[in-house]
Amino acid sequence: MNSLPKNFAPGGTKSFVPSAINLKFVKLTNHKGQLFELRPIVSKFSITESIHSTSVLVNISLADSNNIIEDLQLIGQERIGLVLSRRSLDTDEDEEIKLDLKISEFPKYKRGNNENVQTFEIAAVSSFAVFDKTLKISRSYNNTTSAEIKKIYETDLSVSDIEEFSVSTSRSRGILRWQHPLNAVEFFRKNAFNDIGSPFYVFQRLTGTTVIAAQSDLVAEEPYAKYYDGKEFTSKPLSQDDFVERSTRIISVNSQLKLGKTFNSKSGAYASENNYLDYGNKTYTKLDYSFDAFPLDKTLNKKTPLSKSAEIDYSQTFQAHCEYISTNEFAFEGETKNHNNLRKENGHIINAFTENLEFTMHDVQLFGDSFLNAGKVVELKFPKIMDPQVRSEKLYDADPNDIYDQNLSGKYLIVSASHTLENGEYFTNIRVKKDSLSFDL
Repeated sequence: MNSLPKNFAPGGTKSFVPSAINLKFVKLTNHKGQLFELRPIVSKFSITESIHSTSVLVNISLADSNNIIEDLQLIGQERIGLVLSRRSLDTDEDEEIKLDLKISEFPKYKRGNNENVQTFEIAAVSSFAVFDKTLKISRSYNNTTSAEIKKIYETDLSVSDIEEFSVSTSRSRGILRWQHPLNAVEFFRKNAFNDIGSPFYVFQRLTGTTVIAAQSDLVAEEPYAKYYDGKEFTSKPLSQDDFVERSTRIISVNSQLKLGKTFNSKSGAYASENNYLDYGNKTYTKLDYSFDAFPLDKTLNKKTPLSKSAEIDYSQTFQAHCEYISTNEFAFEGETKNHNNLRKENGHIINAFTENLEFTMHDVQLFGDSFLNAGKVVELKFPKIMDPQVRSEKLYDADPNDIYDQNLSGKYLIVSASHTLENGEYFTNIRVKKDSLSFDL
């Protein structure tokens, strides 16, 4: 990799375009505690964060002509330290990303036509994710689910950088069976909800912070930025205006629009039949849940994605998704419940929140931004597709602001972000989803 990345001003500090980033160092510490700088042989690396992953995932591609696998005694017990920096034209402060990781595996190795070069890939995760697989826990619990999650991170995994973005109202009693700490975290996460029944996510951002957050609180945040789909740039190249224009430009979109209601309906997005057998007092109850009761004011765009005038009213198709849950009214004395009793109260709403987020999905490539993180909200603007002359006559003259496709445009939640540096340039690929429309059907 070049010592001076592309698109930097003289001196290698300020970036002319958002895709410029400086890889300061990639230091490997082997099992003997010896430090090695890998930066000169790094050909590509990516850092991926997701609301569905408790750790960031790092992949580093290396092109080696110095026999480092043998010389460094690479055996899978190494640490990786990464530092990247970028400074835009409007600031004198460096933006730095620091990550301390452990190697999880070497997924790829290759020798090609050049007999003097070997290429291989390193996969790394946060240290606590590796330590998790060496430890099992079992104990009683009797606190809110978000508090129990935080306790596992702090007590069992020694993680202190935690942002409790939301506090759950769900609380239960029970015994954690013998299991890895992060498996216990997932057990609590699946049973966590807030006062309106919104599900929770536990994930790590690029900064290293572990976030505990309810879906309803994430989507309530103001958009981090607006991004516009377009191909031409109008600003003077390498100027501040050009930097801003590129930083808000959608480079490409490759999407699974989804939209179809059948699969979401089968997963309980719009209606469900919920059957409960209490083997303590020998009673059977049934609850039919309809999307009519869903809190649309806790969604991204506030408008229902479900039409009542279509041939099938999916809000009444209760048997499209059926749940059968056993409960025990006498499991514990007092108000404290076990986790199945909690599912009776909120399982159907959690399903609706989770599956409704599958309404629309886009995979979007943007110029690199280390603050573009999983769990943040962005607003995407897609122009209407039509002949330019027609657009001018029918849209610009009537309403200059009515140039965007209302169905595709709107607020989206970033569910994953992959930050990739290759050939001296930095791009962020995000997967975004939305749960609602911004206009009335």
